[in-house]
Amino acid sequence: MAKQTINLGTSPNDGTGDKLRTAFTKINQNFDEVYTSGVVGAQGATGEMGPAGPQGLVGPTGGDGPQGVQGAVGAQGIQGAAGPQGAIGAQGAQGSKGDTGSFGGAAFSFTYLTNTTNSDPGQGNLKFNNADLTLATEMYIDDLDSDSVDIQSFLRAIDESSSAIKGNFRISKTSNVDEYVFYAINDIVENTGYFTISCAHITDTISTLTNSTSLVATFARTGDKGDAGPPGTQGAVGAQGVQGAVGSPGSQGAVGAQGAVGAQGPGVGAPGAQGAPGAQGASGTPGATGAPGEGGYISYELLKNLTLGTGTVTHDCDNGNTTVFVHSQIQANITANFTNVSLPANSAIGLTVIVNQGGTAYLPTAVQLNGQSQTLNWLDGVAPTGNPNKKDIVSYSIINQNGTTNTVFASLASFG
Repeated sequence: MAKQTINLGTSPNDGTGDKLRTAFTKINQNFDEVYTSGVVGAQGATGEMGPAGPQGLVGPTGGDGPQGVQGAVGAQGIQGAAGPQGAIGAQGAQGSKGDTGSFGGAAFSFTYLTNTTNSDPGQGNLKFNNADLTLATEMYIDDLDSDSVDIQSFLRAIDESSSAIKGNFRISKTSNVDEYVFYAINDIVENTGYFTISCAHITDTISTLTNSTSLVATFARTGDKGDAGPPGTQGAVGAQGVQGAVGSPGSQGAVGAQGAVGAQGPGVGAPGAQGAPGAQGASGTPGATGAPGEGGYISYELLKNLTLGTGTVTHDCDNGNTTVFVHSQIQANITANFTNVSLPANSAIGLTVIVNQGGTAYLPTAVQLNGQSQTLNWLDGVAPTGNPNKKDIVSYSIINQNGTTNTVFASLASFG
């Protein structure tokens, strides 16, 4: 019998080698052949081939032996070392910066017309009452934008704002939103098919547009006006006028003459009757009424007009004779330095600064007294901002209780 070799498979437990029963069967058969044959001697010389004998009968096939016990699973091999980490790929190029966001609010598409007449501009169109957009005070805009979006309810909501400035709007080019004009909304009038928006220019990057320019009109509503603040402190009582002199009394009338004594009767007779008393003299004429006393002086404030200014601006109070200052316009937020102000203990003074605002509003945001900086206590604790194209009136109440420390209260009111 030829030597039988056990198929070990490609790798441990991969299922490609001989089963245990088959492997041990091959082993047993190899041992049987060794024990039966003994030690194999050296091979003799080949003899002459004898004649072939008759073929023997085929014996019966033996039955299958019992299946051997399955061997234990071999131990798992040692895990191989991890290979080296691959090189990190090059970083990708940085993406381009996104476009700057536009003015927040409700945006609508319109086409600009250079016609300045107050009329319906037609669907999807708007126009102004001045070709120089920085000087325009009215915009005429159709009820429907270029995409047939109806803007009527939105503009009505803005018009319902109770604030003096009802909102803002921005007109910018569709092709470049950085080219724009920005306005405040003062009033909105609804016409048949279009709206008239009264506006005030605030800022811009362009001043004119060509006819049929494609635009984005963006609107934002201002919150309703807040409740009225608490009343300001009462101003100091004016000095009392001088009392008029009392008129001199009239002279007393002369006393009437006494009546004559009656004649005495003759002899010792009864005394004669007493004469009747003389008539009383007429009363003297009353003296003329004295002239009315001179009334007290009417109190008034002196105004001082100041030209344009920046930085620290001197407001000369002339020892209290000037307390109201009028600025035709200021070019930036300023520090108001009130000079010639001297307050003794337990005294107060009221000072007022009136600013005629232009398209950009500025205020006196800081105060000095005779060059010394003061802390401003604003109404409701919030420093206000100015109101473009209005008259802003800033009122200061300065109180000194101990002769050394001043307390400054301030509030802002806007008119026009």
